[in-house]
Amino acid sequence: MAVRFLYSSYFSNLQILSEPLDIEDLVKAAKETKACPYYASRKASKEAQLVALPYNTLLHSGTREGVGIRVDNSVIILDEAHNIVESLSGMHSCSVTKSQLEDCSKGLKMYMNRYIKFFRPKKLLQLKQILFIQKSLIQILSK
Repeated sequence: MAVRFLYSSYFSNLQILSEPLDIEDLVKAAKETKACPYYASRKASKEAQLVALPYNTLLHSGTREGVGIRVDNSVIILDEAHNIVESLSGMHSCSVTKSQLEDCSKGLKMYMNRYIKFFRPKKLLQLKQILFIQKSLIQILSK
């Protein structure tokens, strides 16, 4: 394996990335140099030959871009790939309660009543459509 050097403002001295580091080793190295392991690992990931990360960080484009992970020209190995469907489902879904919908609907009605004279017809139509969907969902959850 080739030795990669990384000089980082987060590390006070030159760090050698010649072998994979687990989180404990990273924290230890950061403490020794009085650096932040989070930012150091983010910076090091750009030069690293091996990066281990959770499914959601890799599969969710916004998160992946936010931490600076690029997957082009990379080999991706998924450990326990049978869990991917569940991970994707969890990333792209949420639960909404009837109470939350009712609160949202009340808030939107108050907003519309207060600023109704400023809305263009198209925007007012869109807001009424949202209220209709909320009302329908509340009725479904009431059954």
